[in-house]
Amino acid sequence: MTSPRRQGHLVRQHRFGEHTIADLAGLFSVSRATVHRVLERHRNASALSASGGQ
Repeated sequence: MTSPRRQGHLVRQHRFGEHTIADLAGLFSVSRATVHRVLERHRNASALSASGGQ
């Protein structure tokens, strides 16, 4: 899952509570571990930008 656009779509679907992790894995044809990694990366990037990159 390399496309930032697909990753963003996955994160939005999860954020709005529209799908479970298992649902997202099936919809995006990836493993549940991949879904968790994408969400974790997004959380880390959001936390970093919220702290001003420090």
